[in-house]
Amino acid sequence: RTVIAIGMVHDARGNYAKSVRRYKSGLRAQRRALGPDHVDVAATLNAMGLVQEKLGAHDVAERCYEESLRIYRLNLGDSHVDTAVALNNLGQVHHHRGRYDAAMGCYVDALKIMRSVLGDSHRNVAATLHNVGLVHSARGKHDKALKIYREVLRAQRSALGDGHVDVAVTLDSIAESYEGKGRLDRSLKFRSKALRVRRAALGKRHPFVAVTLDRIGRFHVDNDYGDVEEARRRLSEARELYLENGADEDDPRVKEVEEYLERCRRRSRGENEPLASEGRQPQVPPSSSRNDGTDDEED
Repeated sequence: RTVIAIGMVHDARGNYAKSVRRYKSGLRAQRRALGPDHVDVAATLNAMGLVQEKLGAHDVAERCYEESLRIYRLNLGDSHVDTAVALNNLGQVHHHRGRYDAAMGCYVDALKIMRSVLGDSHRNVAATLHNVGLVHSARGKHDKALKIYREVLRAQRSALGDGHVDVAVTLDSIAESYEGKGRLDRSLKFRSKALRVRRAALGKRHPFVAVTLDRIGRFHVDNDYGDVEEARRRLSEARELYLENGADEDDPRVKEVEEYLERCRRRSRGENEPLASEGRQPQVPPSSSRNDGTDDEED
């Protein structure tokens, strides 16, 4: 248990490779002591799958979740919350690999179990419903996604309060969908709200704050609507926080921030290239005359 707890600490600090090593060591010990089909083994597999996803090893994460789901079903049945959590996590892997139908099937099954056991206002129900919204967003159905995100946001604020980190995650997703609709002014508004929530909830030096700063910086670089100086400021702060929280210069996150900072420098020198040549499609500039029925929503 101590080894696994250390793995959780490394995970929380963003030291994912160290976390995986601890989980693997703990998993071997659990299988020897408890047997391969014990629920504690399933819990560790589930935790390890989450870290593998963060590392981009979706095939490994998928195997972890499938084995975790098998063990939970064997021990707890098809209607237990832990079974639903494993289904939700397996759905996330399908989603990340572009298998949207499979992802939606997992999410819907998980949502049915969670609502039955936990009720509509539970945090896990909101998280799984949020994942349904992400699938719609990935398919370009941003209006459907926004409708679901607003439902999730109301539930989260009611159950957890305005300042909970889950609220920040949903605000980020709302921002992504608005960007997908070309509503860049609204997108930036919700990104900034997410940053305020994370700073208040986690502190200004937390790695999740770095991720949010990184996203805001990239938003400014990737869109003609963006502010290059603001991008430089946000990206520089993100880089500083990544390094402060255990990343090194070879970390992919740091390298990507450096690439975006170089794009900022090129633009400042008047060497800006069309966005399409950098792998991005040009964005529709924001317009105050457009109303998609969401601007009057409480946010």
